[in-house]
Amino acid sequence: MSVLITGGTGFLGAAIARQLIQTRGESGVVLFDSFLDYGLIQDIRDDVIPIQGDVLEPTELISAMANHGVDRVVHLAYLQGPAVDANPPRSIKLNCVGTTNVFEAARMQGAKRVVYASSMGVYSIRRTLDDQEVDEDSPADGQSLYGACKLLNEVVAHFYQERHGLDPIGMRPTAVFGIGRTLSRLRSHGHSKMLVADLTAGGLVAVPGALLQGEPVQMPPDDQIVDWIYAPDLAEAFCCALDTQDPAHRIFNVSAERRPIRDFTQYLRNRFPDAQINSSSEPAVAMRLTSTQRLRTDLGFQPKYNLELMLDDYIEAVESGKAMA
Repeated sequence: MSVLITGGTGFLGAAIARQLIQTRGESGVVLFDSFLDYGLIQDIRDDVIPIQGDVLEPTELISAMANHGVDRVVHLAYLQGPAVDANPPRSIKLNCVGTTNVFEAARMQGAKRVVYASSMGVYSIRRTLDDQEVDEDSPADGQSLYGACKLLNEVVAHFYQERHGLDPIGMRPTAVFGIGRTLSRLRSHGHSKMLVADLTAGGLVAVPGALLQGEPVQMPPDDQIVDWIYAPDLAEAFCCALDTQDPAHRIFNVSAERRPIRDFTQYLRNRFPDAQINSSSEPAVAMRLTSTQRLRTDLGFQPKYNLELMLDDYIEAVESGKAMA
């Protein structure tokens, strides 16, 4: 039996596949993606089964599951960032209908456990230095199109659990830092030459890449508090969700560490002493601060990376040519 990952050659799909293969000894991991990008899976290329397919085509999902004995699914195929607001009909179709197709295909093929990417976007964003943290029982009050689609996914997942015996688990990650969320991709989404680091749309993620290319950056205020998680830790959290039998809950907020931005900024100034790194006086747009007690209690998740280890690992990967800036 095997695991199928939709969006499998993206930055998070690649991280989860690597975690499954290298730490859990999985074989035959199926990477189902509409655009197969081999750049992030070079080290595991011989250990995965890449399949070009579209979550909007149910027969392609069903065929991939049937042909490879899939009994567990990780669903990551999603439109995000500026592309969501730029094309609402397309984003709603992919993010809502596509996700429902994954649940339906899993139901038809008997793959009961589906771990899907929800988001902290189901909550409202904040523009404050600090925040009253939310947990999974806090009211979902997000007003973005992206957050609304994620919330609908959770409702549909609950429907499939109640009516059809599917065993879905929704993961709500906070801001994710990881190899593959590159500066060049942010540029393609319209980010200006001066990288202004917000805390939701990937701007903070791209800061080291910008500095490595000699570009100036503007950081959020030193006193702004942020939750974050590194992609390998997020991959471990997803793997925990795949493995755990009969958890008490089906929705989990996901983050690794809470730090003030000054820690991030000071690290970068020490690492890049000649770089132009400014700090804003106005709070950046950020996700809510979140409690992860349920994640740690129910799924047994423990992060491995703190801020410094994460930045060391990420920058070393870019400098060594293992990852793009």
